[in-house]
Amino acid sequence: MEMEQRPLRLWQIVAAVCLILVGSFGFFYWQAAVEGSFLSDNGPIDGAQRAGFVETAMAAFMEENHDDYFAYFTAEEYDDVISKLSGTYGGIGIYVTTRPEDKAVMLMMPFRNSPAERAGLEYGDIVVGVDGEDVRGKDLDYVTGKMKGEVGTKVRIEVERDGKVLPVKTLTREEVSAQAVTGKRLEDANHNLGYISISSFNMNISEDFQAVYEDLLTEGSLDGIIIDLRYNPGGVLDGALWLLDYFLPKEDTLLLMNDNTGKKRYVGNMEGIDIPIVILQNDASASASEVFIGTMQDYDRADTVGVNSYGKGIAQYVIGLPSGAGVRYTYAQYFTAQGREVHKKGLAADYEVPWPEDLPLADSLSGLVERDPQLAKAVEVLQQKIAASAEDVA
Repeated sequence: MEMEQRPLRLWQIVAAVCLILVGSFGFFYWQAAVEGSFLSDNGPIDGAQRAGFVETAMAAFMEENHDDYFAYFTAEEYDDVISKLSGTYGGIGIYVTTRPEDKAVMLMMPFRNSPAERAGLEYGDIVVGVDGEDVRGKDLDYVTGKMKGEVGTKVRIEVERDGKVLPVKTLTREEVSAQAVTGKRLEDANHNLGYISISSFNMNISEDFQAVYEDLLTEGSLDGIIIDLRYNPGGVLDGALWLLDYFLPKEDTLLLMNDNTGKKRYVGNMEGIDIPIVILQNDASASASEVFIGTMQDYDRADTVGVNSYGKGIAQYVIGLPSGAGVRYTYAQYFTAQGREVHKKGLAADYEVPWPEDLPLADSLSGLVERDPQLAKAVEVLQQKIAASAEDVA
């Protein structure tokens, strides 16, 4: 699926190409220069030493430019990042993020029937050790890179839960296919309701969503759907835009971005789903999730239920270097289609429903109305929307 953009004038295209070329050559020249300087002073070094020096230089660059999301990946780490974005890799099967207040590496939702789920790892666990190494204070990508690896190999994970470090858990890595989209029909006496959970936005999100939605339709038409984005940390930004294509007219602006070329306006390119929609969100719904939530709110396409979202309103590129290594850097801040700021603010839910402290968080992943008060509220709101829609047609 291709994204349509507003046509650019010739001078704009030439200027943009020049900026990209100058920036790219400048970055590679800087990398070659620092490596060359080090080699001239210290003589030949092996690949591991060279990578270590480059990583140190990159870290200094990151600190100087105040980019909290800048990261340098070795060739192996870069391959892991690309594999994860594509949706399949060797690992333990769990989503991971950084805790806002201290950047600690925090576990989120385990994949169903994954090594992480079978080992009892839970949302909110803080990773403190991997294979005997203390990883407190380490970068998110460094920690996740250590947890991933060749299928069939073992990895020892040590986590902290409620302030206590638990005994080390030994897990066997498996081929993990990120179950980004799952769905089912909800039992309801009055309407035919669908429930679709999206746990991340990868490069296959559009096809995966369409497959799940069409599978639900094999049992009959749907009057409305609930899209669950709780604990969804984001992923591929374009994935959110592709998914929005299903719900908004072609001419609608989907996202505003500020970068070195100014504002960009993305528009959808396909006809889509026009039934009533409610979105579930929480304080772990971030990045691409917030793009989807904010745009659907802006056009009154969906109501949202839950609590204020995470508040990550900046986007990163991941690019490969000639050596096979790669870097991730922030290139833009984004705003919702109507210009609302997301970064460090998040998006308020239309219907505020905090999670009860006396209920286990795992119930919010069950997909069961009787165990999930936020989902129960979403069903109530969706029924009201369906009834109002029927009145409008009448």
